Amino acid sequence: MAIKYHKNSEELVFSNWNPDKISKRMRILKQERKLQIEWAKNTDPGDTLRWDLDPEKDSTRLETNA
Repeated sequence: MAIKYHKNSEELVFSNWNPDKISKRMRILKQERKLQIEWAKNTDPGDTLRWDLDPEKDSTRLETNA
């Protein structure tokens, strides 16, 4: 299945393209990431984004009677 290409697709993509703004935003994100890494090293925050993968507590595992 072919994707239709419109003549002005490139114009639409680049109509709001601002390399300076993107570069500035990327620098800010990099600085924020450095701060977050240092904060995490110094505070040792709890890991609340991961699932508890203890197989004994996994209610979805199949019981086997082998």
